[in-house]
Amino acid sequence: MEDEVSLERLNRQLQMCSRMLDECAGLVRDLELNPKENIKKIGEALFSIFAITDNIYKQRPDLTPKYLKREPARLGRATEADREYLLYLRDIASGHRLYLERLEGSIRELEDEIKPGRG
Repeated sequence: MEDEVSLERLNRQLQMCSRMLDECAGLVRDLELNPKENIKKIGEALFSIFAITDNIYKQRPDLTPKYLKREPARLGRATEADREYLLYLRDIASGHRLYLERLEGSIRELEDEIKPGRG
């Protein structure tokens, strides 16, 4: 199975890489390992992965995750499923906002520590 050469395998591997890079960004932050620079680099790597997966989904639409396939409901015609999906997306966005707020706070603390005249 590991010798398989296919878009499915590539897509699986890229999904694993994305999850690993996301975890690495958290570790960089928690370890205070030059987070401003290193998290930016991780973000650039994730962007590259997303560009590749976009190419995969164009060739193999059946591999596109459901959350990317959904089309927004027409105005005034939202279903209960649309409302539940919107709540799901809001939960995800809320988690990302909290992560970014913590990250920005950590960056401000680090910048304050390295300001000239301190310490």
